[in-house]
Amino acid sequence: MRRLLSSALFAGFAGALFSAGAAQAGCELEKVVTLPAKIDNGRVFIPGAMDGHPVDYMVDLASRTMLLRVAAEAFTVKPTPTGTLDKLAVFGEAAPDQMKVEHLPIHLGGTAINFGAPQQVALLGIDFFANYDVEYDVPHGKITLYKPTGCEKAKLAYWPGPVTVADMVANGVGANIPPFTPYNFPHMNIRIKVHGQDMVAALDSGYAQSSMSLPSAHSVGLTVGGEGMVETAPTVDVVDGYSNPTWLGTVDSIDLGGEIISSAKIRFHSFMVPPGAREARTGTSVRPSRYHGADLMLGADFLIAHRIMVSQSQTKIYFSPAAGADFLGNALSGN
Repeated sequence: MRRLLSSALFAGFAGALFSAGAAQAGCELEKVVTLPAKIDNGRVFIPGAMDGHPVDYMVDLASRTMLLRVAAEAFTVKPTPTGTLDKLAVFGEAAPDQMKVEHLPIHLGGTAINFGAPQQVALLGIDFFANYDVEYDVPHGKITLYKPTGCEKAKLAYWPGPVTVADMVANGVGANIPPFTPYNFPHMNIRIKVHGQDMVAALDSGYAQSSMSLPSAHSVGLTVGGEGMVETAPTVDVVDGYSNPTWLGTVDSIDLGGEIISSAKIRFHSFMVPPGAREARTGTSVRPSRYHGADLMLGADFLIAHRIMVSQSQTKIYFSPAAGADFLGNALSGN
């Protein structure tokens, strides 16, 4: 059953953080569903099924919904010519924390066998999540989808404690306005500062760990082979399996629009696909790599270490650190 969170109840949940007047009069958050979220191998998954086959859907906020080709063959399912699934997709394991979707927009892709474990074979992308305002409370094992009404100016982070509010900014790929299609969906970017330098960060949970592009790292003094820079485990693409050499360095601070992390340890590597790492893509579905001009990718570790409300209706991202979580080499204090 869907649940309405009215402005009065919304203000009550806000507690010490927001007064009753801070909630916009008439704002209602209609809860569509609360889905279970789990962490596996450093990434976030929603358990479910596809055409009756158990599936873990990896939450990837910078890509389209995808079924790996190997899994499609094993399940004998494939998208229709219009790019939708003609089988039932199920998110969650049991009611009421379950959502059933017919004709899920999806495409086939990838050359890897799985995302790290036999059952992790599908990717749930931003073309799905962009149709809702979404609360990612991964530290407490849940992701909640909302349909807001009259909440254009409301402060939607209803939980107590400090909250950072960041405006989404455009990056030239897609628009942050509906209707969303497989070829027009928003990439969630915010303005940040690294070592005092203005940059753009993209929310990309397809990466397990947050990282900077090589050019951006070099601009703040992080250089391959430089003093204090160490080569660490390569960054592996979960869809196609290629890897990029990765280095680890430290910057004085990373300011995520108000949440400041001092002496931040940050990985840096190329965001581009190495030549020959995957088959050339042809046809109308051709898209560039994950890199869309962002300087820093906020990976799944950001979701795991924060409570987050991504409001597509407001084009804002609200987030608070989770108590006891570690992010970029720092222990966070929060809810």
